[in-house]
Amino acid sequence: MPTEIIRERNAAAGAWAAAAVVLAVGALLFGFTAHIRANDLEAQLVQLRTQTATVAGDPSGSGASGATSGGAAPATSATANAAGPTEAEGAARVAITRAFSTVYDSSRPVGDRLALIDDPAGIGDALAAAEAGENGALIRQVVISVNDVRFSTPAAAQVAYTLTVPNMAPITGRSGAAVFLDGVWKVSRTTICGDLVQIGSGC
Repeated sequence: MPTEIIRERNAAAGAWAAAAVVLAVGALLFGFTAHIRANDLEAQLVQLRTQTATVAGDPSGSGASGATSGGAAPATSATANAAGPTEAEGAARVAITRAFSTVYDSSRPVGDRLALIDDPAGIGDALAAAEAGENGALIRQVVISVNDVRFSTPAAAQVAYTLTVPNMAPITGRSGAAVFLDGVWKVSRTTICGDLVQIGSGC
């Protein structure tokens, strides 16, 4: 066989061998790259599922958090239950402050004042006697300031307040009570009677 033919065949065989090696290496790299990409994709999916579960408020990703389609928690959620009492107490404080202000405001009709006392029997006469007495002019100028309201139960509260009379030192440190009766916050009888006793007009 001529030497040139042998050389050509050897060259062709070498080329095919080199091509086979290149293909094998390429396949190996492709498989390795695909494996890495698959792992990366899986990691990204896991991260996405975790983030979605966290946003939904359910770390398990089961979707059992009870969120509505709008993404807001339902009214029975822990958030709503925690916010409810705060709002209710705020409204109650306003009502209690209004009740104390009305009861201690001598410019208001007696009927309005008595309506905001839990047991008003005899208090109307005591108020009239106090305001008609020798200190009546000062008593009619008394202004009450509610300083603090603390709830002992949902229907009872301790109230800290100050009584102020023009040109006199404020009477601080007064403590009274409010009760929720018939759907209305009212000043307790013991509170108003305790203050009336201080000015010599018991009830």
